Amino acid sequence: MVSRIAGVLLAASLLTAARPASDTLKGVWLSIESPVNPYVDENRGVILMVHTFWMRGPQAMTVEGRAEGTVDGQRQTVPLTFQDRGEGVYALTQSWPTDGHWALVITGRNRGQQATALVRIGEDRKVAGVLVTPDKTIADADVVAALR
Repeated sequence: MVSRIAGVLLAASLLTAARPASDTLKGVWLSIESPVNPYVDENRGVILMVHTFWMRGPQAMTVEGRAEGTVDGQRQTVPLTFQDRGEGVYALTQSWPTDGHWALVITGRNRGQQATALVRIGEDRKVAGVLVTPDKTIADADVVAALR
């Protein structure tokens, strides 16, 4: 009897796992942390941390990005390099020029889905605002608006 109940429970769990996730459960999400903890030595020079989530919890995934800016009226793009801190946490140090106006476009991808964050950098070179869009990219018009 016990083995039959265990078999039924196993079959039910396999069926549940095989079912497609509902709209409320699926998806990639990004969270931007700034300012970062200044009491951790490895955070020296880190401008922000990206936390990546799959469904309900932290999840390591592919994170890529670029800094979009205008310096002396000329548009520039600088690729971003993230340091993997483990458990879906990625550190970013500034690799773009200190002059001009800048916004960061950061994308996390997992299992064919993505979320993208548009991060405005203020005059003080700190994070001034964040917009996260699940399952779509950031339009260039949004980047241009963030640079004003």
